[in-house]
Amino acid sequence: MRRSRSSRWIPISTVIAVAVLLSAPGCGCGRAPGGSRSYANTYQDYTRSDLARLKLFDVVAIEPYSMPDRDFVGELVEAGTQVLAYVSIGEADSGRRYREDWEPGDGVPDNPGIPRTVLSAGDPALIGPDPGWEDSYFVDAGSPVWRDIVLDQEIPYILWLGKGRFDGLMLDVVDVVDEYEAWPDGDRMRQGMIELVKGIRDRYPDLMLIPNRGFGILEEIAPYIDAFKFEEMNGAYGTVEGEPCYHRYHMQVGEDGNRENSEELALLVEVLKRHPMPVLVLDHIRTKPPDLESARRCYELATEFGREHGIEVLWYGNSVDQDLPLWPFLPLRGSPP
Repeated sequence: MRRSRSSRWIPISTVIAVAVLLSAPGCGCGRAPGGSRSYANTYQDYTRSDLARLKLFDVVAIEPYSMPDRDFVGELVEAGTQVLAYVSIGEADSGRRYREDWEPGDGVPDNPGIPRTVLSAGDPALIGPDPGWEDSYFVDAGSPVWRDIVLDQEIPYILWLGKGRFDGLMLDVVDVVDEYEAWPDGDRMRQGMIELVKGIRDRYPDLMLIPNRGFGILEEIAPYIDAFKFEEMNGAYGTVEGEPCYHRYHMQVGEDGNRENSEELALLVEVLKRHPMPVLVLDHIRTKPPDLESARRCYELATEFGREHGIEVLWYGNSVDQDLPLWPFLPLRGSPP
């Protein structure tokens, strides 16, 4: 099950100088989630009973490997919900088709017609374990092997699982580029991630592309994406042992109004001046029992940010387990089941 990735990253120390990119074309695909009012981001093991809850949202991001069957996406799309498929492009996750221990299941059958490269822990494309997530490995985004897996195997397999009905891709762990700073050839790997995002845009021009974070290369990839996901903009959870707030939910903004991630917000605002696009905010909040006060505060902070800067913002909040709460103040499309 996919969970939050962003809490392990140290906020960038300086705001990157934003280049003027007016000559760079956007994707022009016209399928960005503009005009939507509600958004959910949930990576759980779904059952058919979850369909009624998911249909309440205009946009949902789901884990394709956790679908109960291949008709799941189509039923959501037919109800008017835009569906985004999770795909990690900066980390080799456990339970994926490219991992050596992967086994097909009822909801995730194999497709022998799609090539399958198998990665083991010692493969050169994997540059080290992620300390925050067991059995997951950071990847060298500049590796030809990894590029081939993402473009020609993993994405085609995910789209096949959804019978071609997915509206877009939620690109995760783009901020592995921050890890590259410690590597001698980090510049090459960083450029590899930029080229990988460009490659996905070129290969799949009709899909919405929405990276999660990746502030270190946001300036460069902005012309090729349709929206931006800001995980843990306001509410966060600590996943790395030894770091502050480990295994605790916490706010990114203090009672005095000062933010831990103010540089990230400033960079985002500057980039969106050149490349306007919606922002999908995912905050992590305790849901058992539900922390309604923190959820409402996060929602207000996100919407206030949007109003202040003229940015279209969709907000959602769930636990680090990526569940599907229905907060009472969300503008849902119907009454909860």
